[in-house]
Amino acid sequence: AEGLGAARTSISAAALVAEAHKLIIGPKTIPDDPKAVAQLLLLIEGNPRLKQLAALDYARGRLVIRVKDEGALKFGALAEQVAARMKTLFAGLDVQTAVTGTPFVAYSGINRVTVDLRDSLLLAFAVIGIALLVLFRSWRLALVALVPSIMPLVIGYGFLALVDWPLEPSSGLMFTIGLGIAIDDSVHVLARWREGYRAGQGVREAACEAVLHSGRAVFLTSV
Repeated sequence: AEGLGAARTSISAAALVAEAHKLIIGPKTIPDDPKAVAQLLLLIEGNPRLKQLAALDYARGRLVIRVKDEGALKFGALAEQVAARMKTLFAGLDVQTAVTGTPFVAYSGINRVTVDLRDSLLLAFAVIGIALLVLFRSWRLALVALVPSIMPLVIGYGFLALVDWPLEPSSGLMFTIGLGIAIDDSVHVLARWREGYRAGQGVREAACEAVLHSGRAVFLTSV
């Protein structure tokens, strides 16, 4: 666990062998002689922790690292760091390593969900833009509707970066809800504006009428 900032403790079959060597002989180390290692394993084979850390034929072993929970993104970075460390330690040996465990699987899924949410927002912008273009039959109005709809999300995402708060599924979900509210508000106001403009009102007068008729509902919905 040395060099891994979030790691608190670690235990493996090798650590048990070193501990057994300390209790029987003196120094806490792993003997260079394979026969000595085999004898120590024979002495501690009844240890329940050994059964959790190594297969019966010792062809597979497990290194358990307990870490501080700092979120999905940092856990993913730690997993990559552990994988790189294992690859370096066992370079040139016929040993295969892999990062496993329930937290690893769970956080990997969370990170994938976060990426999917981010990508789905980008797709949603494209789909909504097309829908607005069809609804208003004007690329100018569609663009006008997209700008105020995107700005709250851009500001929110910028705030997350400012306070060093990673994008996670919970915040990604809020972005999705925020996008829906913003688009709904934009459509209400612009639809009301277009009605007034087509009725002969000027641009400014139609905008004022749209705010007077839809502004309160839009404000309450957004809040």
